[in-house]
Amino acid sequence: MLQDKFGRRWSQSSLLFIEGLLLVVISLFANHAKDDYASMWGVTGLCLITKLLNSSSHYIVYLQEVELFPTPIRNTGTGFVYFVALVLGIPGSYVTHMGNYDKKVPYIFMASLSCVGSIAASFLPETLGCHLPETLQSASDYGRNQKYFSWKTQKRTHSDPEL
Repeated sequence: MLQDKFGRRWSQSSLLFIEGLLLVVISLFANHAKDDYASMWGVTGLCLITKLLNSSSHYIVYLQEVELFPTPIRNTGTGFVYFVALVLGIPGSYVTHMGNYDKKVPYIFMASLSCVGSIAASFLPETLGCHLPETLQSASDYGRNQKYFSWKTQKRTHSDPEL
C-alpha cells in the first residue's frame, strides 16, 4: 500500500493536497447549467475520486494516531482525535447550506481545509519502521532527529537506544 512504501507522513500529506486540488477543479465547474450533463457527470466523478482520496487519508490518520501516542495514553489520545474531528464537523451543515447561494462555496471551503490539513500533516514525524513510543518521555522525543524533507525512516529494532 501507499503508506507502507512511501511512509505515513508524505502519503497523507500528498493525498490531502491532491484532494484539495481536485476540489478546486470541481469548484470551477460547480455552477453548471442544469442541462449540461457533461459537467454534471464530471463533477460527480471528481467528487467520487475526492471521496476516495479522503477515505484513504483518514485510514492513514488512524494508523498514525495509534503509532504516535504512547501506550499509557493511546486510548485517551485516540478519543481526543475523534472528539476534535466531531467538533470541527459541526459547521459542516452550514457550509453545505451555503451551497444554496453559490455551489462553489462548499468546494472551496473543503479545498482550503484539505490544503491546511496537508501542510499540518507534513509536520508530523514519520512512523514507518519505527517502534511505538511506550512512555510520555519517549513520545516527546519521538521524531526529534528526523529532518523535515526526509522521505522515510530506517527500520529500527527495539534494541536501538535512539528513537
